[in-house]
Amino acid sequence: MKILLSAYACEPNRGSEPEVGWNWALTLANKGHDTFVITRKNNKKSINKYLLKNKKSNLKFVYYDLPKFLLNIFKKKKISYLYFYLWQIGVFFFTLNLVKKIKFDFIHHVTFVSLRIPVFLNFHKIPLIIGPVAGGDKIPYRLRKSFSLKENLYELIRDFNNIFIKFSFFIQFSLFKSKKIFVNSSETFDLIPAAYKKKTKILLAIAVNKIRENYVNKINKQKIFHICYVGRLLHWKGLNISLNVIKKLNKKKNIIFKIAGTGPYKKKIIKFINDNNLSKIIILEGNLNKYRLKKLYQNSHLLLFPSLRDSGGYVVLEAARFNVISAVLDIGGPGQLIDKFTGIKISVKNKTEKQIINMMTQAIISHIENKSLFKKKIINFKKKINRQFTWDQKYKDVYEKNN
Repeated sequence: MKILLSAYACEPNRGSEPEVGWNWALTLANKGHDTFVITRKNNKKSINKYLLKNKKSNLKFVYYDLPKFLLNIFKKKKISYLYFYLWQIGVFFFTLNLVKKIKFDFIHHVTFVSLRIPVFLNFHKIPLIIGPVAGGDKIPYRLRKSFSLKENLYELIRDFNNIFIKFSFFIQFSLFKSKKIFVNSSETFDLIPAAYKKKTKILLAIAVNKIRENYVNKINKQKIFHICYVGRLLHWKGLNISLNVIKKLNKKKNIIFKIAGTGPYKKKIIKFINDNNLSKIIILEGNLNKYRLKKLYQNSHLLLFPSLRDSGGYVVLEAARFNVISAVLDIGGPGQLIDKFTGIKISVKNKTEKQIINMMTQAIISHIENKSLFKKKIINFKKKINRQFTWDQKYKDVYEKNN
């Protein structure tokens, strides 16, 4: 088949959405399809570096960006989603000649993974596959009490935008024109109009290559229990929960909590550390390169990732490769990845933030005191990943099942 892949975010070894776009490109090419990827110009350097070492004759990249002055304006104002909206429109016109020259069997939109942005490539007369896309995951109001006014406003605007989906002509037309629609969760599925639900399936956007189902025991090697967080420092990543869990754990166990990432929530973390005298326990690592991130995982026992509306949770899959168990909430992507047999998962249903903090703390203590749980759950999770969350399986779910 000839496939035009729309991957705004697409870079090797970047994680998150760039990793999703990149692995779709590789997977389709590895399956023998002629794959043309339309992506941003700023991805070109890293992509070319990879292709110099790994030539693939059936994988081609086409680069497009809006005029530079617009890019500078949007960068300054930090409104990337509006830029992405306009980029999608520009891509339609940019690919007019391409679709005339090449008879594509499918157009597949993979990144950004937001249902709130229409896919303007649907105006080409080519079967369209959308997703998996996200957007429907919503933070329960009772868990927003610790948010600032600005953070609460951000979530309210997002809630309003989700309501607007049903009234957007362009989004509805994208869904109407699509052959298949994939969404990340039941919450996102609920945003799909009834007329299009038959061609919509729930499927997480993230995946990894097959991993080894072994186990390396790190628990008995160190007296200190090492916990980590990897990701952007944002209010909706559940960092307030993480910090308070660590505060409670510190009173009962010998722990270290290392935070890898940067973002606007950093100031609140520093204040929390200073207010609670936890500078020796909580360590801010900043952004880590691939080598240092690998070392962090290798020296960690647990990934604390109570994200409140994460559509994926790639770090949960990444941590498992290094025999790190994950503690998450029963919400969003991480809630689908982890179950009681593969990690720590805390229910948020009818729970306050304080209750969640107490339950998460107790669950982690139970695992520290029962070391055999680590081996069982990590091996179980690796087996689950190889059954359900590999790129090979993702390809089968999208292109082979009920084709």
